[in-house]
Amino acid sequence: MPLKSKRSPAEGEFLFEIDEQPTEECLTALGGLPLFVRTARSLDVPGSVKRNLALKQRDRGFDEATYIESFLVLNAAGGDCLEDFDGLREDRGLAVILGHEVPSPEAARKFLYQFHDPEKIAQAQRELPMGEVSYVPEESTPLRGWAQVNQDIVRELARRCAGERSRNARRWHTTRKRRPRIATGSRCEPSHPDSQKAAGTVCRWQRGEALRGTDEPVALETGTAGGMASREGGHHGGGTRRTEE
Repeated sequence: MPLKSKRSPAEGEFLFEIDEQPTEECLTALGGLPLFVRTARSLDVPGSVKRNLALKQRDRGFDEATYIESFLVLNAAGGDCLEDFDGLREDRGLAVILGHEVPSPEAARKFLYQFHDPEKIAQAQRELPMGEVSYVPEESTPLRGWAQVNQDIVRELARRCAGERSRNARRWHTTRKRRPRIATGSRCEPSHPDSQKAAGTVCRWQRGEALRGTDEPVALETGTAGGMASREGGHHGGGTRRTEE
């Protein structure tokens, strides 16, 4: 008799409905970006930009810090060209999260043009040695300001890492004082000809979970031939036993 065919889960009802009515809530497909932006702001990137970059001639539109943050968001979201700003501008929820909109591709392009200095380029071309075709112009003032922003970020990260290392060192020393010492070794059974010999080493317990929380010295003895010899001379099955010093 043939077995009764079992209904496949793929044959079940598809529990998904498309609601044709637009939602009234403000949603975004880039929900992971707030953590990235919060990290950048906690490193005082906007403050450093404000101190070191002065490109705008008029008090209109986005300021320098908003432009820089927008470029960071574009890069974190996977954008690789200025036209990708259009996709970010269509995400209404992103603007709510950031507290500002991102610039248009044309506005972002004009912002980048301000880092160029035609006089520096012309100077590099004039100083080009005979027979050479490539040159690297000297950094413009905005580029030097942007380099200072990068240095501020690295300096802040180094300060935080040093503080974290110091806290970890204090925590390690505090925990180390509470760690018990464990004597590990092997003892021969009383019936063994070499029962008078014992070999062992003493080590400091670094990462023991079974004895964590005890403050007294503890001796851990393991026996030969797959068993354990107790201090009373008796033999036990394979395993370990904890005895108080």
